[in-house]
Amino acid sequence: MKNKKSVFNFAYFVSYFICSLIILNILEPIRRLLDLYLRGTIFNIINGLIIMLLFLLAGYISLLVSSKFTKSK
Repeated sequence: MKNKKSVFNFAYFVSYFICSLIILNILEPIRRLLDLYLRGTIFNIINGLIIMLLFLLAGYISLLVSSKFTKSK
């Protein structure tokens, strides 16, 4: 049981890292383009909230991926 949990934790970490890199690399040019046109404090707050939501999305996707990985073993 402990071995399955460690495999789940490792799969979750790896898939979270990969998902977050993919999401951030896809949306970084869009964020920079918006940064050129919308400067100011409100945009920085909205930008931070969007990045936090993207990391939550990456966490959810990686949770699904790692649960599928551990169920198949």
